[in-house]
Amino acid sequence: MNRSLSHHHRKCLAALSLCGVFCIWTPVAHSAEPAVRVVSDAQGRPMAFEAFGISQAQLATLAATDLNEGTGLRLLTIHVAEPGKPTSQPPMLGAYQWQGSALRFTPRYALRAGLNYRAEFRPDAELVISDSVAQANNYRDNTYRGKPVRLDLPIPKAANEKPTEVTQIYPSANVLPENQLKFYLHFSAPMSQREAYQHLELLKADGTPVDLPFLELGEELWDGTGTRLTLLIDPGRIKQGVKPREDLGPALESGHDYTLVVHSDWNDAAGNPLSKAARKVFRAGPAERTALDTATWKITPPRSGTKDPLTVRFPRSLDRALLERTFTVKDFRKIRIPGQIAISDAERQWAFRPDAPWVTGTSELVIDTVLEDLAGNRIGRAFEVDQDGTVDKTVQAETLIIPIKILAPM
Repeated sequence: MNRSLSHHHRKCLAALSLCGVFCIWTPVAHSAEPAVRVVSDAQGRPMAFEAFGISQAQLATLAATDLNEGTGLRLLTIHVAEPGKPTSQPPMLGAYQWQGSALRFTPRYALRAGLNYRAEFRPDAELVISDSVAQANNYRDNTYRGKPVRLDLPIPKAANEKPTEVTQIYPSANVLPENQLKFYLHFSAPMSQREAYQHLELLKADGTPVDLPFLELGEELWDGTGTRLTLLIDPGRIKQGVKPREDLGPALESGHDYTLVVHSDWNDAAGNPLSKAARKVFRAGPAERTALDTATWKITPPRSGTKDPLTVRFPRSLDRALLERTFTVKDFRKIRIPGQIAISDAERQWAFRPDAPWVTGTSELVIDTVLEDLAGNRIGRAFEVDQDGTVDKTVQAETLIIPIKILAPM
């Protein structure tokens, strides 16, 4: 069986190398032996693995067994492994479910180009089966008998017309508060995931790395396109009086220079490395520990009959991604005005230019109060716990409305 699986799979991959896409590979339908197949999505990309050819007695037992991740891992695992070499990496995380008589595993993260994936189906895996289930299915123990089935799936790299690069790192300011909370890394194409922290460094002025500066999350904070990563500084290195800061010190110190480095050995989603490394050099300034105050904003209203921008200037830089989505302009009927926004001056200015000329009257600037500055301070609420240990319990509205009187024509 293993020889026929390997032969069929080689034929499928040979065809795929010609057409550049993946198909659903299905062994002969009449085979009752255990086997593994690859399932592809509508675009031909491999997305899941299925183990099938399970006997009716085995299926009856499994149907009465809790199909959790632990049970699934005993039966079917997927690893990243080099072709022809033993499996050494831990199994991938994902979800197990029944698809008819097949056991399907869907990885938590999309399969990556440039890697070889190995599926291992073990029909002889020991399962936790109750005595009543075992008796009903004539099992004398908790073991399925049979040979393990393996299937390798190499995913070739795709050739990009233009190498992927880092297009922007925000905040764009050259001086950031020492309690800076996050960075946004923008890429020109989707990136590989679950390995970001291997390719990022925060360096001191002398080139030595800052020890453990980032909050390393298993679920990296990517946007839906896979082209923007939110990188968090560990809050334990920011907040005063907490143990990580006391043990390791702050990640950033006012008056010191730093460089955030994105190394070029990071592969994009097609399996190709970045065209070059990217760096952001900045100096840490005094901490920002006060809430945002809209009374300090300078708002310049436009004139009716024009498409002049409505501008708002802030005394400090604000969060770039939040600035893009937390401001809405409405007319006197409270209907959203379509238009384009522009963010400039190191995220200290927001401007809105309408698609149609302004109309005389009073418009509204509607602000979602999740808006933050670079240190996580929001409107009316500071990020940190107060020095006396109390928390600002002021109830915040979901939105804040600022009336804007449109100026008369010249």
